[in-house]
Amino acid sequence: MMLMRQRAIGDLKWSKKVKTAICFAVLIGLALGVQTWFARQWTFNFDSDEAVIGLMARHVLQGRLPTYMYGQNYMGTLEAILSAGFFHLWGPNVPALRSSAILLYGLFMLLCGLFIHRLWSTQTALITLLVLAFPGWLLLNYTSRSSANFGSMSVVGMTALLLANWRPRQRPGLRCLRWVALGSLLGLGLWIHPMSAIYSAAIGYVIWLSLPEWRLLYGQAQRLCERNLRVPFQALSLPTTAVLAALGILAFFMSGCAPGVMWGILSKMAKLLLMLTCGALGAAVFLISQRRKELLANGLCLATGFALGDLPQWRAWLFFGVAPGSQSLAQCSLGITARVRLIGEQLLPAMWGTPTIKEVFQSPLPRASLWGAILALTLAAVAAFVWSERKAVWSLATLGPLPEANWRSATILLLFVAPLALVAVGANVYDVWQTRYLVIAWQASAVILAVFFARLIARSKGLGLLLIGLWVVGVGLVSTLDVSMLWHNRQDPWPPEAVASLEAYLARNQVKGGYADYWIAYALDFLTQERIALAPYTRLDRFRPYSDQAGSIPVQAYVFWPGVVPEGSKDGAAIVRALSQKVPGQTNDLLMGHLSRQTVFDHQRVGNWDVWLMTDREP
Repeated sequence: MMLMRQRAIGDLKWSKKVKTAICFAVLIGLALGVQTWFARQWTFNFDSDEAVIGLMARHVLQGRLPTYMYGQNYMGTLEAILSAGFFHLWGPNVPALRSSAILLYGLFMLLCGLFIHRLWSTQTALITLLVLAFPGWLLLNYTSRSSANFGSMSVVGMTALLLANWRPRQRPGLRCLRWVALGSLLGLGLWIHPMSAIYSAAIGYVIWLSLPEWRLLYGQAQRLCERNLRVPFQALSLPTTAVLAALGILAFFMSGCAPGVMWGILSKMAKLLLMLTCGALGAAVFLISQRRKELLANGLCLATGFALGDLPQWRAWLFFGVAPGSQSLAQCSLGITARVRLIGEQLLPAMWGTPTIKEVFQSPLPRASLWGAILALTLAAVAAFVWSERKAVWSLATLGPLPEANWRSATILLLFVAPLALVAVGANVYDVWQTRYLVIAWQASAVILAVFFARLIARSKGLGLLLIGLWVVGVGLVSTLDVSMLWHNRQDPWPPEAVASLEAYLARNQVKGGYADYWIAYALDFLTQERIALAPYTRLDRFRPYSDQAGSIPVQAYVFWPGVVPEGSKDGAAIVRALSQKVPGQTNDLLMGHLSRQTVFDHQRVGNWDVWLMTDREP
């Protein structure tokens, strides 16, 4: 009888695992279906940022292996390498280029589901996958395209989270191997995209607050404060965290403020104070510990793994003199008020799949009610999560010891808050299109929303399912239909027949290259398989060989969207005057000086573009 009961329990567990796996597969399949649908609309949403990845993938197939994206030195080339594999199978086209992004998104969904299943529950994991299956259209624009390495960054970051929260009791050798693997993922992520530092910071902060040595040191400081200063330690801990945060802002986010000399000195002083503080805390934890050898071994294993994972960056730096750079503009956190307003009015609604606050109020009443309900629902989920996890919030805000029960919520809170904080104090964000900088916060908010829905279902199944349905209809259905209507109500910018007619026109005139706006140039380079070489006439030059080729030919093509240059322009000087009005301060001055001395060889409307063929004046 006992044996039969054990078999029955085993069969029940196996059946439950099979059902969970099927649900996972269905939701991941749904997400991939949405991603594939968006990716197939490539003639509406293809641009030069994505084309650069495609051109790099072509060059990888030809034997080149650059460390960074063309024209920059802060994003790695992993997705270009993956795309090269799909090019080898299906040819160098846009659908093959986007296949790597879709594959990475499916892998991210699987890893995220496993992560939430492990830390919360199967139900919460399934709801998280449902939310992630329907990104708002601005984020969908980046998850379904290989344009900013968000796919590979998310996969590596989620794998690191899984590994960091897996704490089995191991032999020293296996423990070291775990730290090497975690370090490798963090180093690899830093090469892939600088935003991966958010995953690293969240993991590192949680691990630090979870150390038993930190709990002991924190307790000693608490007793010392209360005994000698007669002040409750809680009254000092929060201001201390605020001071450290202010030092961090002063050290890294004030370089764009004026006067530059003064802020530069203050920044260096803040960095020095932060280094001394971190060094003192690290030394104190090490000295107070009874397991110094283990801490030292773990640290060395982590550092070794990080060096291995970040091998492309330090190899390029040490052997080729290419130092890692940054995508950040000159920062000045004095403008934080305007950026906080931008976050609240535009970025958060876009991240959650609704129009901006202004657009919501301008929408018809039924749609405005739907969007308002979704925003209210999401804000309620965030507020409920913060309240229910207030102990973790307090630990994070005061550097307090973090119990194991709060690891999961602390990690999600950091992943949600850190990107928002960086946007608020940084200078890279100025309109709703910069919602892409919140992709990690969106992943965390999906978990927060799923926890909220799971708790609602536990209390009232009908209400919980109703609100999930409302969210799916509003974000998953209405937003998707709106994007589809938007595309089909505007002109297709890259129809294959238009590209073919442009290439044929240039071939008839024996023109092999020229110049165009950045958003046109590299897209046409890729779509014509580099049979023509167009370089940007703006200052953003990603691939110098195109500029060199374009500058060396006797007749050069200038490709514009219709209306940029007046029809009656007779020479290069007239074109330069038109460009100075349309894109003031963005053109390449040296190139414009050369263009102003050229004459018009031919001018025609070809496909979707105005094409001017220019040549040097006859002597």
